[in-house]
Amino acid sequence: MANTGFAATPVLDPFDVRYSTQVLDLPSLLSDLIPIPQDDGPRPLAQISYSDAYVDAMGYLRALMAANELSDRTLLVTAHVISMNPAHYTCWGIRLHSLFEVAKQEPSGLAGELGRLRGEIKFLDGVAVKYEKNYQIWHHRQLVMERIGEIVLQLRNKGRSNGTSHEEETVTGVNDVDTVETIVNHEQKFMEQMFGLDAKNYHVWSYRQWLVRRFGLFPRFNNLGSITTINTSTNSTTTETTSISSSIKSLENVLVFLSTQELSSIDSLLAQDVRNNSAWNHRHFLLFGNPVKEQAITSFPIDLESEIDFVKSSILIAPQNASAWTYLLGIYSHLTSSTTTPITSTRGKPHALQDLFPFLATFVDISTQNPEEDVVVSSHALEMLADLWAERARGVGAQNAWEKDHGRKFAAYAWKILGEKYDPIRKNYWEWKRREMERGLEGVTAARGAEGQEKPVEPARAEVVVG
Repeated sequence: MANTGFAATPVLDPFDVRYSTQVLDLPSLLSDLIPIPQDDGPRPLAQISYSDAYVDAMGYLRALMAANELSDRTLLVTAHVISMNPAHYTCWGIRLHSLFEVAKQEPSGLAGELGRLRGEIKFLDGVAVKYEKNYQIWHHRQLVMERIGEIVLQLRNKGRSNGTSHEEETVTGVNDVDTVETIVNHEQKFMEQMFGLDAKNYHVWSYRQWLVRRFGLFPRFNNLGSITTINTSTNSTTTETTSISSSIKSLENVLVFLSTQELSSIDSLLAQDVRNNSAWNHRHFLLFGNPVKEQAITSFPIDLESEIDFVKSSILIAPQNASAWTYLLGIYSHLTSSTTTPITSTRGKPHALQDLFPFLATFVDISTQNPEEDVVVSSHALEMLADLWAERARGVGAQNAWEKDHGRKFAAYAWKILGEKYDPIRKNYWEWKRREMERGLEGVTAARGAEGQEKPVEPARAEVVVG
């Protein structure tokens, strides 16, 4: 049984991140406990030289652990240790157990517990800004937010059981809708602050994906395939936060609003740095990663021209940016592999990679006869063209034998110059791709020769043939 009592009532805020030996008097705070020293054995081989303040703090933390005390005092001491060693995962674990135990004892019920957890989020804000690359902070934050989500569900269930009113809202002024909007909006804003420090912080991006899953922040789509939005009004508070008008506020509308903010945030990050691979990855996750299939973008007979145009415009800014090219391929892989209703473009025909020929040709102009005249603005475009030419050699999108042979010749040449000049580190890979294409076409070539077909004249330069 956890011990939640202690001899002296702390006078410090247990969620204050500004701890040092000057503001936390451990002997006075923990006068009823005897510090337990670290036991390194009689002959420690490589004893670590800790500071006196850290040795004292850890001694008292061990004493609290030995007494199984989960209290405000434990929160104070763990915050003190974390201020000196934010990577101490045992300390984080003890803090989490103490936090949940103390929060559950709040006399005001769910509202009090929620207040405690929100205090912890504030504490974590300060620690995360100071220690950007610490993963324990974000794992701890995820567990706290998970409990917040459970409280929101409990509030919602209580409201349903009472008809139109919320039990907690009636007593404390707390309800599930306001809680979701306030808490999740804070998380989004804080992550923007973190990305201002490091826009590619892996721990923050991992947490962001979890947050989207946990609170359902995937974009909503209407029956025309457009992303659903709602009208918003500017909050008059000093924080200048955009929020939903109270006249249309509901949990679903709040989630629509927050999901719209999520995608808008990615737009802003890509506008700042079009090469931010993490932002491209999160954009793909938002639009294609929804586990609820009826909301997934590939489940609609929708038009994706605007999204494809967005990627193309980003590629024009930085033609050698692999992230945008990979995202473009990702879109087409979803479209061409969809098992649902065929997805068509505004031109009334199915989406296919062959449609990219004209766009790719703006980055590549090559000659098999005079390599000195080759113009390759993007090796990624050249790589994609090589694959499309190889597909055409196999008959995909080819109208006649000339187009097939055209594709075969230029695919082989593209892979050759990729290995020799534009991507030599993968030279063996490009050569392997050429051999695989030739091996696959050998049977076709032999059959054609046996039928006495005349080989068509090869073009001198790559030509874009749009079927």
